[in-house]
Amino acid sequence: MLMPYRHHLPNTVLRIALIAMLASVLLPAASAAPGGEQLFRVLSIEDGDTLLVEVNSKAQRLQLLGIDAPEDVANPKLQRDQQRTGLDTDSLIAIGQAATRHLESLVAPGQMVKLEVDLRKRDKYGRIPAIAYDQKGRALNEAMVEDGYAVILDRYPLDTDFRDRLRHHEKNAIAEARGLWGTHRAATVAWSGRD
Repeated sequence: MLMPYRHHLPNTVLRIALIAMLASVLLPAASAAPGGEQLFRVLSIEDGDTLLVEVNSKAQRLQLLGIDAPEDVANPKLQRDQQRTGLDTDSLIAIGQAATRHLESLVAPGQMVKLEVDLRKRDKYGRIPAIAYDQKGRALNEAMVEDGYAVILDRYPLDTDFRDRLRHHEKNAIAEARGLWGTHRAATVAWSGRD
């Protein structure tokens, strides 16, 4: 025997409400862009390879995928860099602060960045790895390497074309003494292991 329509209505309403609630929790609060990319508001620049962005009304740390920039404050990674390189804290912090200032010159708090990102992934520091594009469409990841303020980070899987572009930018930045390769060459060579 079929139940009257009015008996199905509460279940349908409940299902719709549940789907809407799950969507609001699971989907990022960001503007959609073509190709699975999303726009996020920059809250601050943490260092030369880390941004703080707004995701679902919360501040989230974003790591510029595929690159590494020197530390700009005393922390455990700076201590490891110090032991590995033999450089003093001031030398390492100087190159880290220069890298941070450069990223701040590329993007500012309040600006929107377009991201290629999987919001479910995190690195070992709890950051969300992503490729971030400024308002002109330039990948900040590539810009930091191309301008000589970061190096390619090979330990994570990267798209082959993206990895090749980063390698090309790094090679040229070193050869042309751009950024840290010109202003702090000895410290940058020791920190990066490149020459």
